Amino acid sequence: MSSPGLRSNSISQILEILSRFWFKYSRTYDIEKAHLEAIKEVSQSWNIGEQTIRDLNWRRMGFDSIQEFRSLLEKWVKGDPKPLTDAMLRHTSSQYHQEISKFFNQEKFAEIKKSPGRSIPQEKFDTRGAVTMDETFSFQLQPEIAKKLKVLALVAEISPADWLVNVLPEVIEKQYAAWLAKQT
Repeated sequence: MSSPGLRSNSISQILEILSRFWFKYSRTYDIEKAHLEAIKEVSQSWNIGEQTIRDLNWRRMGFDSIQEFRSLLEKWVKGDPKPLTDAMLRHTSSQYHQEISKFFNQEKFAEIKKSPGRSIPQEKFDTRGAVTMDETFSFQLQPEIAKKLKVLALVAEISPADWLVNVLPEVIEKQYAAWLAKQT
């Protein structure tokens, strides 16, 4: 079944939202926040109102609520894109099916596995219930390294600081484990 509301631009906008959502979720693990940020960015990049983009995500896709759409996002990030893919295929002309399938089959959309070392620093509570914050470090990079960092962050569609927050914990854990192994 084809929905007259889902034309080429609408499909491009949905796929852009999904791509931005994926990268935002991979660093925050917060479906609603990642989805809202993706909607905001896409509405700005296409110069369209946020409400129009929100409606595109659920009303024109035939869902009863945005929560219903987000439940499919949750399945997708857990490794099951089929319900979301099927919903998109049902509401688009067959001429767009290959583009949609190609989008979901990209290697970068493998299941996101939560790992304590890959999340954005969160507030932590000590035994008395008081909030403690993670430590903040400030450092400078050589210009060539800084350029490479900016490229990697741009490709991942996140800020350089967020890229470092996502990658450095894993590097530090590996280096620390190697150092510990040498100590025994």
